[in-house]
Amino acid sequence: MKGGRWMLIFWLTVGLLIFGRAAAGALPDYELQGKITRTMGTGNTSNWCDFSIAVSGPKSLISVLYFNGEYFVCGTDGEDSYLLNEMRPARARDPETSQVGGITSGPLSAQASAPVQLTWIAYASSAYLADHKQATFPLESFQEKNGVISNKIIRFADSGRLPQMIEWSYPGRNLAARYTSEQTTNFLGTTIPVSWRFDFYGPDGRVFDVLRGTITNLSPRSYVGTFLPKLEGAFRLTEWRLEPEIGMAFDVSDVDGEWPQKDDPELQRMWKIYRASYNQSKRGQALRYKWGFILAGGLFVVLIISGDVYLLRRNDCAPPRLP
Repeated sequence: MKGGRWMLIFWLTVGLLIFGRAAAGALPDYELQGKITRTMGTGNTSNWCDFSIAVSGPKSLISVLYFNGEYFVCGTDGEDSYLLNEMRPARARDPETSQVGGITSGPLSAQASAPVQLTWIAYASSAYLADHKQATFPLESFQEKNGVISNKIIRFADSGRLPQMIEWSYPGRNLAARYTSEQTTNFLGTTIPVSWRFDFYGPDGRVFDVLRGTITNLSPRSYVGTFLPKLEGAFRLTEWRLEPEIGMAFDVSDVDGEWPQKDDPELQRMWKIYRASYNQSKRGQALRYKWGFILAGGLFVVLIISGDVYLLRRNDCAPPRLP
């Protein structure tokens, strides 16, 4: 009897740990719409874009409509990001204009513009931050591929754990930028920013550019789909996922209206071709450097020997000096 009671307590404890952890780690599942304004250093504020986002755990789909009619859609399956510029103004003038897309590794597109990136950070970064405690965000505004930015993250203490504040700074320099959640609301157990701001700082420490985001509608997710932008009509896609390995991106063709996944046979074939071409190029470059050094060294030796021979002959031919 006593043993049975202890077994019951044991399994209840295990259940509480499992389900309690699952509840504490619940991920966002909602959709919202909003707008972003921009305030320049002159103090003039203008509407920059409208945005919408659907979030389901690590997956999200973001659309951004700029003041000039440009329309971008960026989706992620939690592993890679798929960005599409629908080229709406250009296609309104010429329907044959191709849409332009790109695929990058990670759920935050390094090729996206600041409004797309900040919308993802503010509302869809929970799952990524849960798995990446020392996350860094390659924002368009900083060109982080030059390796000069680091960031500090403070998250909300609820189950969603979205960012409350992020600071970016240059090593040994002043603050570069700060994201701050201002007004918030609790929705489905997650603290969601109703408004946020993103400040850019100059080298002198002064704010010279401010983006402010405000949501206008928040609801449970009704979107059902792949969380990837739809490919319709003519389009050009650039594959960036292999760039860290081969140092370059390349165009993708013959995708039949669907975003190529990593296990796509045609994409794998193209990867092998570009990887082999890159490796061959690197080997050729290393060989050219090697022979370049050898030839330069040989030429240097020849010049030295020639100089010595010239001096010896000059001394032999020189008239004797008078005592």
